[in-house]
Amino acid sequence: MESNNANGRCEEIYRQLEGEKAVQELLTEAKRGKARAESMGPMGWMKCPLPGANKRFLVNTIKNTLLSSRQACDTDQGKNAKESDQNKKEWRKKEKTLKSDYHHHKHHPYKQSSKTRLTTNRSPSRRERENKKRNSTNKH
Repeated sequence: MESNNANGRCEEIYRQLEGEKAVQELLTEAKRGKARAESMGPMGWMKCPLPGANKRFLVNTIKNTLLSSRQACDTDQGKNAKESDQNKKEWRKKEKTLKSDYHHHKHHPYKQSSKTRLTTNRSPSRRERENKKRNSTNKH
């Protein structure tokens, strides 16, 4: 029984602390808003008209810096020059294959594959219809 009471008190105290934190955050945000309104007026609440960051560029930049820092760490750890050259060559080969695979074998979810295009029933083209009409009239 006492443990349930203690747990109940702890939960109550925790809720009060959460409430106080929320109130403090709201107050600090209100202070920031007041300062922004005093310095910029109503335009302080408008969103920035500049376009957002190019996320693909940022992700690629981070990946490249991580790879280069890994290579730097590997060479700093005292690997032989031959091993690091081999690793660089292997890494370049992998990079080339990844790039070629990405560009040449990219999956397009709404695009039919060439096999599907050949096997699907499709409407005959104008030329095919005209040839069919000619052939049917020539036979009779």
